Amino acid sequence: MNRGVFGGGGGPRYGTGGAVADEGRVVEFDEGSGLGQLVGAGGQALGFHCTEVTDGARTIAVGTKVRYRLRAGHHGIWEAVEVTPLPPGKTGA
Repeated sequence: MNRGVFGGGGGPRYGTGGAVADEGRVVEFDEGSGLGQLVGAGGQALGFHCTEVTDGARTIAVGTKVRYRLRAGHHGIWEAVEVTPLPPGKTGA
């Protein structure tokens, strides 16, 4: 898994309250380790942990559209936090 690496999408975007929310799609999730990866709209690949899935499920299906925020994780690698599944057919506000 290529966790937390930007793949051509550039660096994170910031608003006045920190990293702004963005949308993407889950491309990988390992229930055993609780680690997953999503790809943002700009093509950046970001890792996340199951504890960041906001609906409390601790699991998420590959292909799920999500909204997330960025946070600098261990060793300065960007990771997705506040990973919120979006209803099918919906996009963010």
